[in-house]
Amino acid sequence: MHAGYLALAAYVGAVNFICFALMYLDKRLTGAHRRRISEAMLLFFAFVGGGPGGKIAQTTFRHKTRKQPFGMMLNVGAFISLLFVIVLLTQWGQDVLMAYIEQFS
Repeated sequence: MHAGYLALAAYVGAVNFICFALMYLDKRLTGAHRRRISEAMLLFFAFVGGGPGGKIAQTTFRHKTRKQPFGMMLNVGAFISLLFVIVLLTQWGQDVLMAYIEQFS
């Protein structure tokens, strides 16, 4: 397996785990009446690749399911995350990324 794929898999796995864990922690803090994790932080991790982990956590823990526009933004983050990974796994996506990187080297 190519090292780039391993790095991509490690990144995607890590950021999804972090987003999932933050959603779990935020849900736990809700009942404890303690300071919670901001929606901005949760959405940040959703938009940098952790959207699927956030959606799984939202469904699993029934957390922020009625909160809008958070729910819609989490869906957008999950879609963008999946689209990004799919594009990077195609030859076209890799060519575009390499052309972009070469512009700055």
